[in-house]
Amino acid sequence: MVEPLHFTLPWPPADLSPNAARSKKGWLIPNPETGLSDAKEVRRLYVYDPETGVFLRRITIGQRAKSGTVAGFTCHGRRRIYFRGKAVFASRLAWLYMTGEWPRGVIDHVNGNPLDDRMANLRDVDAGINMENQRKARIDNRSGLLGVRKNRASSYSARIWFKGRPQTIGAFPTAEEAHAAYLERKRAIHEGCTL
Repeated sequence: MVEPLHFTLPWPPADLSPNAARSKKGWLIPNPETGLSDAKEVRRLYVYDPETGVFLRRITIGQRAKSGTVAGFTCHGRRRIYFRGKAVFASRLAWLYMTGEWPRGVIDHVNGNPLDDRMANLRDVDAGINMENQRKARIDNRSGLLGVRKNRASSYSARIWFKGRPQTIGAFPTAEEAHAAYLERKRAIHEGCTL
């Protein structure tokens, strides 16, 4: 593991050159064209452990952000870290840190836990495949099971969406049977499914 550097950067930076941009709060943001690449900059500021998915600060900035402490904050069930003046998902920074490139699509958490930012749990996919990895039924689903809805005649129907269109799987006497049929079909046709 890389040892954190122990020095303090002045904040805001003293660079008042025309190449520096200002955020909404007035802080100076380094120009990516003249400064370090994003991958080098994230490696300069943070240490990422791909086995645990945790980012540690490499340097101290100001009074609160001490080197060696866990970076970022949790908001709406996702970890975010300030990078170049913006709150970025930690999973996207982990991808940048490990591959040297920003993800092209959405970072999907394979096990469905958005706080588990281990590299083995992350994959770069498009939004459609990310939706195929849905694990929970919507909150307004009366059956409580993914892909299952209660019919008026005390039976349950299973339905799945594929290529933008719904496909009816069938009607079943119990919600559990309908859910089992849904999962079987989901595993067969959804390439993004990890259930």
